[in-house]
Amino acid sequence: MPEVKIVTIDIDADIEALHGPMEAWQRAIVARLKQESHYPAALAILYEQKLNIEYEVEEAVGAIGMCVVIATPSLQSSSPNLPVAVYDDISIVAMVLENPTINQDPNSASALRIPSGRIAAYIAEDLQCTIAGGSKLHAGSLRQDVDEQRGIVIWKVVVTASE
Repeated sequence: MPEVKIVTIDIDADIEALHGPMEAWQRAIVARLKQESHYPAALAILYEQKLNIEYEVEEAVGAIGMCVVIATPSLQSSSPNLPVAVYDDISIVAMVLENPTINQDPNSASALRIPSGRIAAYIAEDLQCTIAGGSKLHAGSLRQDVDEQRGIVIWKVVVTASE
């Protein structure tokens, strides 16, 4: 059985007050992933709320062949009329986008040459942790899709939160 990391993701209260819980969660997850040494420094780890996200994704995938995007979390409540927001179903999707032609190019000085599936597996492992407030994140699924028109491999890592 793999060792479980006991890590807490802190949600910045100022960011949450200014931008809302979705962006605060995304920023906290990006910060958490950037702490890990098994991600190359050149790997762009972005979150969906950023203004130039499409440009940044295209730039990263075009330059080094890969990037990670943390999508907007899905928050659902079975008791939406409470005075304080209580979410009992939280899902977060991290997408690893890879252009294999660029990423695996042996003649490119900027290519990462790391399989996108390995990065997706790292994310699934790294996000099995505790969020400030007591919720625990658990890897829900890991799935690969291919965008044949763009020549992009997309790994989707879905994690869910529970008390």
